[in-house]
Amino acid sequence: PWSFAKDMQFFKNLTHGHTVLLGSYTWDSILEANSRLPGRDKIILSTKIAPNEKKLATGLETYTNSRNLAIAATQDSDEVVFVIGGASIYKEFASAAAYAVVTRVHAQFDCDKFIDRAIEMRFSDPLLNHDVVDTDRQTQNPVKLSFTLYGNTNRAIGEPIPSALLDAYSRCINSVKGWFDQTS
Repeated sequence: PWSFAKDMQFFKNLTHGHTVLLGSYTWDSILEANSRLPGRDKIILSTKIAPNEKKLATGLETYTNSRNLAIAATQDSDEVVFVIGGASIYKEFASAAAYAVVTRVHAQFDCDKFIDRAIEMRFSDPLLNHDVVDTDRQTQNPVKLSFTLYGNTNRAIGEPIPSALLDAYSRCINSVKGWFDQTS
C-alpha cells in the first residue's frame, strides 16, 4: 500500500550479499515486479514450487517444509539469513530468530496484513534505531520511517550482536547516512 524509495534502498543495501528466506507468495510478487533480488542467495519455503523452477534465478533453493530447511541451514550457522516475508513465514520463523531489522512506517494505510502481536512482543528490545523522512511515491505525502534493529526478548541479556549482522546493518547505515536527521 506504499512505495518508499529509501525503504527499498535500505532493504537492498542491507540484504545484498546475504541469503534471503521467503515464501512463495512473496516470491511471486517479486517476479511480478520483474525483480529477482540480484546479489542475494534466495531460499523459498513453499509446497507449490516444483524443483525445476529452481532455474528461475541464480542462487535459488526451494524447500517444502521448515524441517528440511533447518537441516540444510545447520551447514553454515555463521551466515546471516534475512527472513523477508510473507506473514506466515514471519510467524513460522519468529521463535527461531534472535534479531529483527524492521522498517516502521509512521502513517495509516489501508492494509489487510499486519505483524502478529506475538511477534511484535518477541522483538520489543530496540538495539539500534535510525529515523528518516521519505515521500510516498504513490501519495506524494512525506512520512517518517524508522529502521530499527531489535533483539529477541528471549536472548541472553548483554549478548553481543553477531558480527556478521552488525557488519551488514552498519554497512547499510553508512551507505545511506546522508538521509538521517541529526537528532536520530
